[in-house]
Amino acid sequence: MAQGAGRYTTTGLNLDIEHRLDEGLVPFLPDDMALQCLLRVPVQSHSRLQNVCRKWRDLVNSRKFYEHRKKEGTTRQCVCLSQAITRDNSESQQRPMFSVSVSNDRNSWERLPPIPDFDHQSLPLFSRFAAVEGCLVVLGGWDSITMEELRSVYIFSFSSWTWRRSADMPTTRSFFSCGVVQDTILVAGGHDTDKNALRTAARYKFQEDIWEILPNMHTERDECASAVLDGNFYVISGYITSAQGEFRRDAEVYDPVLNEWKQLDNMCPADSKAVKPSSIVATAGTLFAFHHNQLIAYSPAENLWHLMDIIPKDSSGISYATCVTAIGNSIIVTGPSNTDGDTHRTLVYKLPSSMDSGNDNMCNGRWEMLPADENFLGIAQVSCVVEL
Repeated sequence: MAQGAGRYTTTGLNLDIEHRLDEGLVPFLPDDMALQCLLRVPVQSHSRLQNVCRKWRDLVNSRKFYEHRKKEGTTRQCVCLSQAITRDNSESQQRPMFSVSVSNDRNSWERLPPIPDFDHQSLPLFSRFAAVEGCLVVLGGWDSITMEELRSVYIFSFSSWTWRRSADMPTTRSFFSCGVVQDTILVAGGHDTDKNALRTAARYKFQEDIWEILPNMHTERDECASAVLDGNFYVISGYITSAQGEFRRDAEVYDPVLNEWKQLDNMCPADSKAVKPSSIVATAGTLFAFHHNQLIAYSPAENLWHLMDIIPKDSSGISYATCVTAIGNSIIVTGPSNTDGDTHRTLVYKLPSSMDSGNDNMCNGRWEMLPADENFLGIAQVSCVVEL
């Protein structure tokens, strides 16, 4: 920090701003020190910070502030689910109603406010989730009242606790693959409004709020699974228009550097229909999937899936996976409870430490069930982890 006659300039964090001593982030406190204080304010209080002054509002909403929080280790991770809810009146209970359920780092549940554009207050059905720069992005889906297929994209800021409308997807697509590579959202496959399977793909640049068309996949793929591994976007299985419901065993991988797709033959298990679009996840440098009641891991060298573990069959387990995501070396899976199929529970599978060193002995993980809340037991369609 360079000081002068009644002035100083902060340089340590590249803020590139010069202030009078009484005009900094906090009066008479060097900006470097003030920033360290603000970085430690919990994200749920960020909306209050933004009400203090325009300087704080601009700082809290900036990408640099989020990057500093990650660097300082003051972010936290939460699991977001698209989950069914019930309404008070009987008419509302006759139609599907979904909202975003959030399990925070304290293992308690809360619900995000509804998207303002929908009078019925329901999240679009069958929408896709993505997480970018501490925000939850909701893409596409169906209007829960009209069943219209949507191109819309909505972004929820946990800092301001508000939704905003973003640029629409270039084309309408449902049941598509979705993933994030370096803060860019990739979408591929699915089907159009006439139920024709798609092989088109696009990417959304979060900072610029623009969509770009990508090269087509080699094959059309409806209800395809997806995952991101080693910076590549995997689009797995799916089916073509002329073979509805006949899930393919192959996959395609998009390389953002080369801007091209390559095919992987016979990637899925023989009963590939069991690998659902929301049951594959990449973490700890490995692709995992839920196949019936099995957790399996993919070996690229062998092009084979290996059994890793079995979902618990007692009251602490679920009968199958409806959606899956990951935090660090833990896999988060949601599905119908073994004891009551009408309620959905969320399990955490903690991978063995040997995974870090590439050890092939993979069957030493530990299952844990997240605490239940009677208001958050509805069917879950999709899940995502957001680093706040």
